[in-house]
Amino acid sequence: MKRQLDKLGRLVIPIEMRKELNINPGDELNMMIMSGGIFIEKRGCIFCGRTHAAIYYGGIQLCEFCLNSINEQAAK
Repeated sequence: MKRQLDKLGRLVIPIEMRKELNINPGDELNMMIMSGGIFIEKRGCIFCGRTHAAIYYGGIQLCEFCLNSINEQAAK
């Protein structure tokens, strides 16, 4: 898909992409420069989607609740 920046430098993420990635108004997104391009990802836990208290662990985002659940399961 091809899009143009508006006069203020904004870019609209097409609805098809937002639906596929479950991106909704008000969601937080991370933006990074990678390999000469812009990489955008939805911020939040990869398991439950919570955005509060999300931490990076091994290159993925987890919330404290899911990380604690994983640790509990691993301890069994």
